[in-house]
Amino acid sequence: MSTPSKPRMSEFQTGRLQSTSERGYVEELFGKQKAYFGTDVTKTYEWRVDQLDRLVRMLKENFERFAGASCKDFKTAAQENVFEVSASIATSEFTKSQLTEWMKPVEAPLPKFLAASGHKGIVYREPYGVALIICPFNVDESANLPDAAKKIVWGAMAWGGQWCTSPGYAVVHESVAEEFVAECKKAVVELYGTDPKSNSDYSRIISAAAVERLASLIDPKKVVYGGEFDALARYLDPTILYPVTWSDKIMEDEIFGPLLPLLTYADLGTLLAKIKSLPKPLAGYVFSRNQRAIDRLLQSLSFGGGAVNQTNVFLFIESMPYGGVGTSGVGNYYGKYGYDSLTHAKSVLISPPDVTIDHLFPPYTKEKVQALDQWFEY
Repeated sequence: MSTPSKPRMSEFQTGRLQSTSERGYVEELFGKQKAYFGTDVTKTYEWRVDQLDRLVRMLKENFERFAGASCKDFKTAAQENVFEVSASIATSEFTKSQLTEWMKPVEAPLPKFLAASGHKGIVYREPYGVALIICPFNVDESANLPDAAKKIVWGAMAWGGQWCTSPGYAVVHESVAEEFVAECKKAVVELYGTDPKSNSDYSRIISAAAVERLASLIDPKKVVYGGEFDALARYLDPTILYPVTWSDKIMEDEIFGPLLPLLTYADLGTLLAKIKSLPKPLAGYVFSRNQRAIDRLLQSLSFGGGAVNQTNVFLFIESMPYGGVGTSGVGNYYGKYGYDSLTHAKSVLISPPDVTIDHLFPPYTKEKVQALDQWFEY
């Protein structure tokens, strides 16, 4: 009797898709992926490593093409388009190095009486299934202002401001606001020169429509640097706006572009209350030399992730979880955290076949009722 061969992904993926609509195409492809997942082939260590190997090989063999595509889309700085590909390779290699450990069932502690009678509690990581992938805020008065300004400006302008952890705004104490504005203007020139449009280190916006949307957020009366744009060239100046208030149009939604609104505050408690009244952000950054202020901010405010005296780059660290909270996202990814977010923790109690827990069965005597306390003794 011959052994049936394992189904190949190509049997589910490469068959001609019949639908002519975009929605129908996606639904048909999604259906094929679900059918393939249903064969259980994707659950093995060997299959997963093979997919990672293929991904790494594809990225390495086409490194220049992917980097070039990023550059074409955004006129991205060399550091940025190279990082786009390198980060994916590094993430895949890290996952390969850890996958064996992540996939191991984990034995959980049990009540003493169960463990003594030979029971075991095992948690298995079970993949949820098929995924369709379509693919911040403060400076206090004790901060190192030139350092904070340069990092915040870079965080807001790198990749053309088109990454999800860019500072959406900066709030600075009113006593140092004017000095901070001056440092931000200096930082733009230091990073991108006096003519950013001709600077290869400054990225373009993804589309002309995106430029128009961003330009509509700019209040000309509050532009202290930049503000010019060229939609056909997909260009928008690195732009700083001051003084901005919470009610300004630019504060209504995520910016996702090289615009940096600057607000001021007088009292930290009032500022924290205001930020808490807003949807929880994906990222938050605090610049300060005052550890008490840092601790107060980190303990009081809820946000996906962030940094102290730095912006954006916390998401470069593969060993730390990355994700939002509330309206900014659900769950985490990166490394083991991503593996856990995409798998269900399936708990299984394994009992020896000849062991009975007598107090579970009637008649329920006083002794059996008292025996229930054993479930809480670990």
